[in-house]
Amino acid sequence: MAPPEELAVLFRPTLALIVGRRRRHPGESPLSSIGGYTAMNDLIGQQTLGRDGNPSRAKGYDTFAPIGPSIVPTSGVAWEELELTARVNRLDAFALRIGDLSPSIAEALDLLWPAVSLHPGDVVAVGAGYGESTECLVQAGDLIAVTAGASGQLLNSV
Repeated sequence: MAPPEELAVLFRPTLALIVGRRRRHPGESPLSSIGGYTAMNDLIGQQTLGRDGNPSRAKGYDTFAPIGPSIVPTSGVAWEELELTARVNRLDAFALRIGDLSPSIAEALDLLWPAVSLHPGDVVAVGAGYGESTECLVQAGDLIAVTAGASGQLLNSV
């Protein structure tokens, strides 16, 4: 649900990676530390972002980062084939094969790990970069459905 001061809300469907264990050494595959994945709806308040330019505040409203509905274990996941999709009011709005991400999930995790300590249970959000083809404007009353692979459908209304 969007706060009343936000008249324009963007969303980006996102893959939420759930850290399963700490990475032991830099040469180890970053994906070996990921224990599961699920869908995430990355919402962005345009008024807040435009007013103060702070993405943390624009994405930080209480209802702005739902994840779920279930966590899929990563054992045997073919990351390159995993699909991330979204529908708004039952109309297709977004589709992406995770294998098409640039940087790849492994590359993104390699960039993140030296700067951030990740612990079991932490969530790392990865998805397409910003841009017209990856964002969708939604308004109060819209129903958003995000699906990541076999995690089920994450439903939330604006």
